[in-house]
Amino acid sequence: MKKLLLIIAVLVPIAIAPTFARNLSKARLKALVSDCRNYDGVETVRIGGLATAALRGVVRLSAAGDRDVKQALPLIKGVRSLCIMDYEDCSIEDKSFIDARIGRALEDYEVLMEAVDNGEVMRIYGMVDDESVRDFVLWSDSALIWVFGTVKLSALANLIEND
Repeated sequence: MKKLLLIIAVLVPIAIAPTFARNLSKARLKALVSDCRNYDGVETVRIGGLATAALRGVVRLSAAGDRDVKQALPLIKGVRSLCIMDYEDCSIEDKSFIDARIGRALEDYEVLMEAVDNGEVMRIYGMVDDESVRDFVLWSDSALIWVFGTVKLSALANLIEND
């Protein structure tokens, strides 16, 4: 019986560790946006679940005559909410502080893509598991866009394949 309890005590934390890390990262980003919105020059917009559901409905209705939009519908199906933070008008000190906090908050996320345009770097982060990508984060020099939700890798592959 003691061996069984020992095995359970060891395996349970290992099994829940990915979920804990994902929730911890999500909590870090939420805290970051909440703390930074009080800085001069920071603008934040949050679009919650109800508004996101309404947007999905509008996109679904507009897809009636557009084949490309119909193909993209499975991608937006899993989006639950959005958060946008623009800190372009902050002081240089505040920008460096915010950049450092964002970098720490994104430690557990994987870089999915990086693009450079005229010296401006845009990175796309996400939590990837076997079947999906969770919580996309787009981060450029002075903006953070956070898409809460899940996109199935199969839907993404279908969209890329059909394009």
